[in-house]
Amino acid sequence: MLPEILLQRSRIESMPAMGGMTNGNQPNLRLESTLQELAFWQVEIEIERSGNELVMLFNQEPLLPGIILTNNQHYAGMVSRRKFFEYMSHPYSLALFSLRPIRILYKFFHLEMLPLSEDVSIVNATQATLQRPPQIAYEPILVKRVF
Repeated sequence: MLPEILLQRSRIESMPAMGGMTNGNQPNLRLESTLQELAFWQVEIEIERSGNELVMLFNQEPLLPGIILTNNQHYAGMVSRRKFFEYMSHPYSLALFSLRPIRILYKFFHLEMLPLSEDVSIVNATQATLQRPPQIAYEPILVKRVF
């Protein structure tokens, strides 16, 4: 069974190889608001699944900024839409990586991400993201959930 993207109106804890948008009902944001008050995507897929499944997930939802990769349900990395399609547009990339595990493709474009805690203020998160290196300036922001 292939993963699907589910749009959710409430917070979800974890959906292996599935995902959705959380915090659909937005309150009025204030200067002291934190990242957990923003709408964000939570889409995960196991790194051993095929590259074709990434294509399907990105095609199912055109606004999806990235997909979290997991290895045995533990965070293994993130693939952004921009990086994924940049690499897949190279000659023969689709043929080379579509049937192979995602982990093989991920080795080619692994970038260090700046994960931020969901209890960080939006103002502080904005400042931190503006200071990121140019090669990841347009990459999605990873938000770590606090339990």
